[in-house]
Amino acid sequence: MLKSLSSLAIGVSLVLGTAAFSEAYADTKVATVSVPYVYSKIPQSKAAEDKVNKATASKAKALDKLQSDGAALQKALGNNDLSPEDRAKKQRELQLIETELQVKYSELREEQQKLMFKEKTEIDKKIQAAIDSVAKQNNVDVVIRAESLLYISSDSIDLSEKVVESVSKAK
Repeated sequence: MLKSLSSLAIGVSLVLGTAAFSEAYADTKVATVSVPYVYSKIPQSKAAEDKVNKATASKAKALDKLQSDGAALQKALGNNDLSPEDRAKKQRELQLIETELQVKYSELREEQQKLMFKEKTEIDKKIQAAIDSVAKQNNVDVVIRAESLLYISSDSIDLSEKVVESVSKAK
């Protein structure tokens, strides 16, 4: 009897607690923003990518040259007219080029990631400022990342397009 009474009390308090919670937040206006969508639509993303590619173009070009040198050595090694000494020399050269390629490729990727992180940080600041501004303009109390939600009703407020417009104007 005591056990069923305590279960009933817990059930009633859960219902009352849920009702109180619902009532307290009934006037709260919630909206969503799809940040990946915003990134894909704003011109700053493409500009950042172009800036990083331009900054690392000389290293990428050097990598291309090394790759073509390696391909030329591979082709030369396919020649059956090579003496054993020449073949051994070209194989060593090819190994050196392959090692250098790996090192330079890693350096290039690291530099690109570092530069892109810096650019992305600046874009993130602009997106956050736009979200804040658009939310205030639309009297929204809470903004949630759309990609973190499991369910969004069809009548939910999506601020993504407005954020894209705001960030695009900011440049």
